[in-house]
Amino acid sequence: MIINTENKLFDDLAPEIEKFVNRSVEISDRIEEILKSKNISQREFADMIGKSESEIRKWLCVTHNFTIKSIAKIETVLKEDVLN
Repeated sequence: MIINTENKLFDDLAPEIEKFVNRSVEISDRIEEILKSKNISQREFADMIGKSESEIRKWLCVTHNFTIKSIAKIETVLKEDVLN
């Protein structure tokens, strides 16, 4: 999902914020894609990564500021790259 920059709501959005939002959404989408392909529920993923299901839901539903450490943990647990 990419933000439609033709929308007037995003006219004053700083380029780095737009980039952040887009990358955050791409990461969330990729995690969801991996979970679906491996038939892993959000609850199972939360258990695997040591987080609450509500925290995982937030990660996948809103722009989350993923850290390199959290991405590395996600990739390790899922045994698949999140970032390309």
